[in-house]
Amino acid sequence: MQNLIDEKLFSDLYNSLLDEFRSANAEQLSNIYSSTVEQVKEWKYATDTYFTIQPLENEINKLKPGKLLKDGDNDNPKIRVHSFGFDEGNRLILFEYPLSNDADQYGYYTNCNLYIDQAIKTYVIHRYVENKRPPSLVNLKVFQPINASTKLALSVNGVKPNQWLLQTYYHHSENGSLEKISRHDPGFNVTVDYKMVYDDKGLERIIAGNDLLQWKRK
Repeated sequence: MQNLIDEKLFSDLYNSLLDEFRSANAEQLSNIYSSTVEQVKEWKYATDTYFTIQPLENEINKLKPGKLLKDGDNDNPKIRVHSFGFDEGNRLILFEYPLSNDADQYGYYTNCNLYIDQAIKTYVIHRYVENKRPPSLVNLKVFQPINASTKLALSVNGVKPNQWLLQTYYHHSENGSLEKISRHDPGFNVTVDYKMVYDDKGLERIIAGNDLLQWKRK
């Protein structure tokens, strides 16, 4: 993780997220979900993670974004139908999908995005229909700028020392284009750089490490 971000900044953010992850309770998570749903002004639906908070999230993870659907059924969702809720400012504030065809039994993974100043805090909640079981916190993440050309995403998914992930986003100082994403995985103690290659049509490919083709425009 050396040179990705300032060590004190990382320590402060990590400890803050870890404390909140530890103290999260069912009532708090239910209130976060209810408050977020109330702010949704428009729903959109897709077969996969068509909309993301972090840039190029599908591309660097080799995930297909799926395709937009004309409509969805929130009361009886089919597996792989992902629901996206947008507020009146067209910000993505909620994203959820059922864990199986039997959503009544297995529930949903619901991402509630809270916009706080320039930061976005995401609560990934495992919730159940009609509160048949209490909700639980799966992941807690913050995505925020460090300076004018750099952003970070730090997520915590447990209380063990290696249950976190850090991604740093480096933008061109003049045109603002994303130049590189560095991802540090403490489980393997490895940092991987994803470098963006542009042509006159825009982003043409993403190279992982020294020469591994991670993504290429069709």
